[in-house]
Amino acid sequence: EICAWVILRKLKTCGMTVKMETRYVHPVETDDQQITVRAHLVETKRNIAIIEATIANNDGEVCTQAKCTYFTFPHETAVSQFQYKPCLVEGE
Repeated sequence: EICAWVILRKLKTCGMTVKMETRYVHPVETDDQQITVRAHLVETKRNIAIIEATIANNDGEVCTQAKCTYFTFPHETAVSQFQYKPCLVEGE
Protein backbone atom coordinates (compact mmCIF):
# COMPACT_ATOMS: atom_id res chain seq x y z
CA GLU A 1 0.00 0.00 0.00
CA ILE A 2 2.72 2.49 0.95
CA CYS A 3 4.52 1.82 -2.34
CA ALA A 4 1.37 2.68 -4.29
CA TRP A 5 1.21 5.99 -2.42
CA VAL A 6 4.73 6.80 -3.64
CA ILE A 7 3.52 6.31 -7.22
CA LEU A 8 0.46 8.50 -6.61
CA ARG A 9 2.27 11.33 -4.80
CA LYS A 10 5.76 11.41 -6.29
CA LEU A 11 5.10 10.36 -9.88
CA LYS A 12 1.57 11.83 -10.03
CA THR A 13 0.10 8.83 -11.83
CA CYS A 14 -1.08 5.32 -11.05
CA GLY A 15 0.43 1.95 -11.72
CA MET A 16 0.31 -1.74 -10.98
CA THR A 17 2.62 -4.00 -9.04
CA VAL A 18 4.80 -6.16 -11.27
CA LYS A 19 6.94 -7.70 -8.54
CA MET A 20 7.31 -7.44 -4.78
CA GLU A 21 10.18 -8.96 -2.84
CA THR A 22 9.57 -8.96 0.91
CA ARG A 23 12.05 -9.82 3.64
CA TYR A 24 10.75 -10.47 7.14
CA VAL A 25 13.55 -9.65 9.58
CA HIS A 26 11.76 -9.48 12.95
CA PRO A 27 8.16 -9.89 14.06
CA VAL A 28 6.03 -6.78 14.47
CA GLU A 29 4.48 -7.05 17.92
CA THR A 30 0.76 -6.40 18.11
CA ASP A 31 1.16 -4.58 21.42
CA ASP A 32 3.57 -1.96 20.04
CA GLN A 33 2.15 1.52 20.52
CA GLN A 34 3.51 2.68 17.18
CA ILE A 35 4.94 1.26 13.97
CA THR A 36 6.58 3.31 11.25
CA VAL A 37 5.96 2.59 7.58
CA ARG A 38 8.25 4.35 5.08
CA ALA A 39 8.83 4.11 1.35
CA HIS A 40 10.94 5.94 -1.19
CA LEU A 41 11.49 5.95 -4.93
CA VAL A 42 14.79 4.29 -5.82
CA GLU A 43 14.74 4.70 -9.60
CA THR A 44 12.57 5.05 -12.67
CA LYS A 45 13.29 3.72 -16.14
CA ARG A 46 10.72 4.73 -18.72
CA ASN A 47 7.48 3.39 -17.25
CA ILE A 48 9.03 1.16 -14.56
CA ALA A 49 9.46 2.43 -11.00
CA ILE A 50 11.44 0.74 -8.22
CA ILE A 51 10.35 1.53 -4.66
CA GLU A 52 11.80 0.35 -1.36
CA ALA A 53 9.72 0.20 1.81
CA THR A 54 10.28 -0.65 5.46
CA ILE A 55 8.19 -1.30 8.54
CA ALA A 56 9.86 -0.47 11.86
CA ASN A 57 8.68 -1.33 15.35
CA ASN A 58 8.18 0.93 18.36
CA ASP A 59 11.95 0.91 19.04
CA GLY A 60 12.82 1.92 15.46
CA GLU A 61 14.10 -1.56 14.60
CA VAL A 62 13.37 -2.50 10.96
CA CYS A 63 11.14 -5.57 10.96
CA THR A 64 10.18 -5.84 7.29
CA GLN A 65 11.86 -4.69 4.08
CA ALA A 66 10.28 -4.71 0.64
CA LYS A 67 11.37 -3.86 -2.88
CA CYS A 68 8.50 -3.24 -5.29
CA THR A 69 8.58 -2.92 -9.05
CA TYR A 70 5.69 -0.99 -10.56
CA PHE A 71 4.52 -0.50 -14.13
CA THR A 72 3.36 3.11 -14.29
CA PHE A 73 0.80 4.48 -16.71
CA PRO A 74 1.17 7.74 -18.65
CA HIS A 75 -0.67 10.53 -16.83
CA GLU A 76 -3.30 10.83 -19.59
CA THR A 77 -4.08 7.09 -19.37
CA ALA A 78 -4.24 7.23 -15.57
CA VAL A 79 -6.80 10.05 -15.78
CA SER A 80 -8.93 8.69 -18.64
CA GLN A 81 -8.94 4.96 -17.87
CA PHE A 82 -8.27 4.74 -14.13
CA GLN A 83 -9.96 7.96 -12.90
CA TYR A 84 -6.70 9.16 -11.35
CA LYS A 85 -7.04 12.42 -9.45
CA PRO A 86 -4.07 14.06 -7.79
CA CYS A 87 -4.13 13.79 -4.01
CA LEU A 88 -3.57 17.25 -2.64
CA VAL A 89 -2.30 17.90 0.82
CA GLU A 90 -2.88 20.88 3.03
CA GLY A 91 -1.35 23.99 1.48
CA GLU A 92 -1.32 22.72 -2.13
